[in-house]
Amino acid sequence: MNPSQPVLGSIEAPVDAQITPVDDSRRLLMKLCTNMLQQLTADWPIAPVQQPPVPPPVEARANETAEDAEPDAAPLKEAWQLLDSRSLDGDPIVAFWLHGLCPRGVNIVLGVGLTLTGYRRMLGLIECYPENVSALVSFVRSLSDRGLSAANGLLCVLPSGTGLQSAVQEVFGPKVVIQRCLNTLLDHVTCGLPEDLIPVYRHRLRQAWNAYDALEAERVLTHIHQDLVRVNRSAAKALAEGLEQSLTVQRTGMLLRLDRGLRVMHFMNAIGRRLQAPASAVFQRRERMALALLEHEAQLRRVAHAAYLPQLRKTLFNLTPVR
Repeated sequence: MNPSQPVLGSIEAPVDAQITPVDDSRRLLMKLCTNMLQQLTADWPIAPVQQPPVPPPVEARANETAEDAEPDAAPLKEAWQLLDSRSLDGDPIVAFWLHGLCPRGVNIVLGVGLTLTGYRRMLGLIECYPENVSALVSFVRSLSDRGLSAANGLLCVLPSGTGLQSAVQEVFGPKVVIQRCLNTLLDHVTCGLPEDLIPVYRHRLRQAWNAYDALEAERVLTHIHQDLVRVNRSAAKALAEGLEQSLTVQRTGMLLRLDRGLRVMHFMNAIGRRLQAPASAVFQRRERMALALLEHEAQLRRVAHAAYLPQLRKTLFNLTPVR
């Protein structure tokens, strides 16, 4: 190597090397970069190392509060026995809802009844799909054995679907009067429409169902069905299947006196949210859901139209059922 040639990559050149302006610029640039790097690293805070939490000793875990501990098996078993076997003929049921829910992926069918005095009661639950007719027939028959009767008039509010209706009609026969849930029917009809037509038809359907005259409401719904035939045949078919049963409460002539919530089941969605935590349990899931249902039942208020329920029962008894 030529001793007069500077060593590349070194900070300082040899003593006997000739210093050039290029070397001065390189040395100055490296010095500036070193100072900037030192300043930046000095300003950066060093985060402390997070140590994993130390589990409490056995003695501390033994002193947990009742809220943190798992519920005892005895109250859970007692809650399920009460929900599954309590009598339903003490305070007669004038109307009841059956709805399929899916909290945390668990398919259940829940029954809620409206007593003659105006209180909602949990009738029972079963883990099955809403289209499992054989399991639903057994479930509805168990409600009938416990006192649920259609002999003096009974209204059943159901969502769209054939499984629940088939089970109810197989157990109670033509004595039960079916009311289709308006919210589920509304969603079923409008789900396949173009986006610009969905609010139009939802408004038209709501106006028809809010009419006090059942004959006028049926006429309007017939016109809507004719319009849907030209727009979407699937939507028209869905409306035709539930048209008659959507007017059941209107045919009683008591729509002015009754609460409009009698024709929908939006409160069942709140119950479904209440069952999210119990449904995620691995052990005693059914018992945990029963306990949650009974706790929620105690918080339900009396319906506003309770004074007219005896008259509704008589009207249902004389009303020709729509099947």
